[in-house]
Amino acid sequence: RELLPLEYAFGALQVNELAGRTFEEDCPSEVAARAAEELVHSVYPDLPLPPVPNATCAGEDYLAQVSLWPVPHGGLQGFFAILGGYLAVVAALAYVVLRWRLRSLAMA
Repeated sequence: RELLPLEYAFGALQVNELAGRTFEEDCPSEVAARAAEELVHSVYPDLPLPPVPNATCAGEDYLAQVSLWPVPHGGLQGFFAILGGYLAVVAALAYVVLRWRLRSLAMA
């Protein structure tokens, strides 16, 4: 698994926005049922089909599909700790490079 900061940032955003929410449009089961209905009507245009019921799905269902439920890394705090660690490493590297560069310019 890759260790990309954007992956952790996007995961934290998804958990924050989708956990605890209920959706009534474009749920995976509803989308699949509508696609099946369109396929049947493309082959048998006059065949009457029962209406597709409106489905409801929870944000946790989607998060489980993308392996973010239950929330890994200790919850949102864990995501922010990982992102903070990335920030600390980048800041330390920037400091070292900047100090080295300034020292080499001062000697020249």
